[in-house]
Amino acid sequence: MYKISKILFIHSKSWHLFCNSTKVCPPCEGNGVIALKAEDKLKLLSELHEDWKLIEEDKINKLYRKWRSPFPKSVEYVNILNTLAEEEGHHPDISISNYWNFEVTLYTHSLNDLTEYDYKMASKIDNLKFENTLPRVSKK
Repeated sequence: MYKISKILFIHSKSWHLFCNSTKVCPPCEGNGVIALKAEDKLKLLSELHEDWKLIEEDKINKLYRKWRSPFPKSVEYVNILNTLAEEEGHHPDISISNYWNFEVTLYTHSLNDLTEYDYKMASKIDNLKFENTLPRVSKK
């Protein structure tokens, strides 16, 4: 389903300052937004939470992260993320599967590639502090 690319860990403090800014992402409908180079994608990945992965799906590079969270909590996360996405004008793909899996995929749909706004959005999602929850083990 997903092919995970090689991850290179390089830190860039200047990117971290950009991600924490309050600047809103513009709608990505061809107005000067450009795709990132491969080395920049890997460099910026290192500034995100370690659970973010750079994946390739249908020949499109995307950022992907999964949380283990029960369905009701995942629905709460979707609603929180909806508010952020509307404020930012940048919308991730979101899914809840198998009751315990909450997944977010980011890429700039108009370019079918990653841009700085995908990484900025991922950083803002990190700041929401969504938590992983372990499923209860049934006692038999």
